[in-house]
Amino acid sequence: MRRTAAARIMWLLRTQTMLREEMCMEGVPTQDMLVLMEMDKSDRLEMNLVGNDRSNPSTASQLANLKWIAEEVGEDLKSLIYAIITGGQIIVRTNDRSLSKLFLLALTHLLPMGCIRFLSSSISYYESTKYNFLGLKLAAAIPRDLETEPFVVRLVPPCSKSDHEIKLLDCELLVEDAPPVPIRAPVLIHRFRQLLKDYSLSTNVLDATLRATREEWLSKAKLVYQVSRQKERIDMDAVIKIIKCGAQDRCVLNFWQSGLSKVYKQQVIDTINNS
Repeated sequence: MRRTAAARIMWLLRTQTMLREEMCMEGVPTQDMLVLMEMDKSDRLEMNLVGNDRSNPSTASQLANLKWIAEEVGEDLKSLIYAIITGGQIIVRTNDRSLSKLFLLALTHLLPMGCIRFLSSSISYYESTKYNFLGLKLAAAIPRDLETEPFVVRLVPPCSKSDHEIKLLDCELLVEDAPPVPIRAPVLIHRFRQLLKDYSLSTNVLDATLRATREEWLSKAKLVYQVSRQKERIDMDAVIKIIKCGAQDRCVLNFWQSGLSKVYKQQVIDTINNS
């Protein structure tokens, strides 16, 4: 009994140190890089991913689209961010696959790679466990009896025809369904909303800040994953408090654990079993 209590205390004392180590020692390869190595080639192509990093020549335009989306959804921005960071489903309705992909790729910058399940265009609906970023043709039906309400938008391209390629910023964005946000919402909503509403940030600064924020919360998720898999029972409420989160943040931490690479998860289990 004393041994178990001592083990719990030791884990709680080590928690803050482990979090600092995670943030300082992430290094190379990062979790995003590991996940990219584990992804199927078809999934990488669907998301226009090349190389071993999620950054690519279109990152700047994707972030510009992200800020445009934040402006267009208006008061529903909190609902949009909440759905994204907690594993809810984002659906964009349009018959133009290229516009659908532009819209969805912009939003993926709010999540680690391992949390993204992406299909840019489909004639049939798929549940969020299959795709949390889903493009649907206008004729596709969305079931009304879903367990979790998706965030649904419709893109309306400009009526005038021209020779140049239509950009996302040329479209009208209509929010068709926005799920409610709990009164006690995850603090990450405020952080992302603050960044997307700060028009003084350059693209490079926004990219770096979003990346740092993702890595910070992924480090928290890694720590929760490590501690929750220990053989001894640990007071998870105390752990959540130590990493400066609250009960309202558990849904984020739980979902972001799915963003951890298979290699990392197996290393944690192997280390615990061999200890």
